[in-house]
Amino acid sequence: MSNHIEKPVANAIKTYTEDNEISDGAHINVQEYLYDDLQIFRIMSSITYDKENMPSKIFKQGDYYVLLHSKNQPKLDPHKLPKAIIDRNNLYKNSGLIEFYTPVEWIVIICPRNEKYQIVKDTGFAPLDSLKQVQEFKCE
Repeated sequence: MSNHIEKPVANAIKTYTEDNEISDGAHINVQEYLYDDLQIFRIMSSITYDKENMPSKIFKQGDYYVLLHSKNQPKLDPHKLPKAIIDRNNLYKNSGLIEFYTPVEWIVIICPRNEKYQIVKDTGFAPLDSLKQVQEFKCE
């Protein structure tokens, strides 16, 4: 990600963690999507992870690990995840819970040609093409 993309995503993650109840031991999942000429990042908190869908980058922001799933980037080896994330995942998977994540999802819409972006709260995992904010966002 270039710098003008990192800042909006970092700002959105910070606000997301301040505005929502995040479970103890949870991490933040950020998934990148390409939509027309836009980059869109879906943000949600999660306790588990999928070894078949590993992030391309992991970093700490505030009290949370962020698992970033970027397009066209190599995936991390599952063994490179922090021990706290692996232990929490194993605890939940061993209890029979397949996946645990918050029902609160936000998106960040970014124009990669400039620094224009928009944070959209509470998108409810709706398809991108059904979100009015995505349809109306213009790269100008």
